[in-house]
Amino acid sequence: MTNKSDVSQAKIQDLEQQLALQRRISFAAGLFQGNVTVRTLIESFAEAFLVVDESGTIILTNQRFQDVFGYTPEEIVGNDLTAILPDRFRSAHKEHIRTFFADPRMRSMGTGLQLAGQRRNGQEFPVEVSLSHLETENGIMAMAFVTDITERVNAERAIRKQNQALDTFAQMVAHDLKSLITTINGYSGLLKESIHNDTAEKRDELLDTIVDAGFQMSDIITELLLLARVRREDVRTEPVPMLPAIKAALKRLQPRVEELGARIALPPELPVVHGHTRWLEEVWYNLASNALAYGGPSPVVEIGHTSGEDGSIRFWIKDEGQGLSAEQVRQLMEPVEGTSYSWVQGHGLGLTVVRNILEKLDSALHVECLEGDGCKFSFHLLSVQQ
Repeated sequence: MTNKSDVSQAKIQDLEQQLALQRRISFAAGLFQGNVTVRTLIESFAEAFLVVDESGTIILTNQRFQDVFGYTPEEIVGNDLTAILPDRFRSAHKEHIRTFFADPRMRSMGTGLQLAGQRRNGQEFPVEVSLSHLETENGIMAMAFVTDITERVNAERAIRKQNQALDTFAQMVAHDLKSLITTINGYSGLLKESIHNDTAEKRDELLDTIVDAGFQMSDIITELLLLARVRREDVRTEPVPMLPAIKAALKRLQPRVEELGARIALPPELPVVHGHTRWLEEVWYNLASNALAYGGPSPVVEIGHTSGEDGSIRFWIKDEGQGLSAEQVRQLMEPVEGTSYSWVQGHGLGLTVVRNILEKLDSALHVECLEGDGCKFSFHLLSVQQ
């Protein structure tokens, strides 16, 4: 049975603690906000600023703290510091506070660690924390400067992803160029050995293979130069009549179309859109090349469009080949380092060029494939109202 005197004593202790906390809060407010210059300085910080006592209780914040964490001073002052930490950090944080106050000095918190704060709405975000301290007549006060580094973390993540993609891309291109050089060297050696022995027909066959490999290398280099230019240049959109752009691309592919006995179905008219004529011609050239490569024997390729209510036009190109599995589509659209693409025909630069061009035009490439039923590639552009 609980003794009434013990209950009374506990209430007295609790009241004393609350009064002591209020004194520390009032002292901190007077110390940091009593002077106009100091108060102006604190409110001008780009970082969220807070003052914590030895118990880990927040006793002062600035306006930037409210902007970052979403708590008003009335809501957060007097609460434990763990209120602004994700659950996984809370259990260990008491020890961190004890360690800091045992040896208070200016330092960065969690060097080499990934720190996170938690907003009032429960959202986590990455932070950097710098600590300092102030010795006062009411004890040591810890001062923390908290920086929201979400943009930096996102940028670093994007750079890592881009670097990984570039590494994969470079390996793929280097592999294909090396393969073509090996073909040229090998067939050149065979041609040299057979120049006096084989028939003219055999020598012509060897020469055709060498010339074809040379043209493929030239295409790769051309695409690489185009890709570099697209990445570097700012886009200047212009009205682009899409049908002439497609016809210009198909004209470049005419020898391939005739060689395969392919049939390409075009609509009689297509809209005028906001774009870049040279770049869109390259988009169609690569998508049509892809359709011819995957369209099977005597490929049939269809090009069309649909209009959206928002003024956008969805252009598409469809082949009737064997299609791709969902996993092959994923690999084709999101290359992963170390993945083997034994099923991919060609040097693989085409879709990379297409994706980069469409990104510059505020669009994106979409693909729908069914195994045994071909693939449809599409993208959206805004129409020019006529």
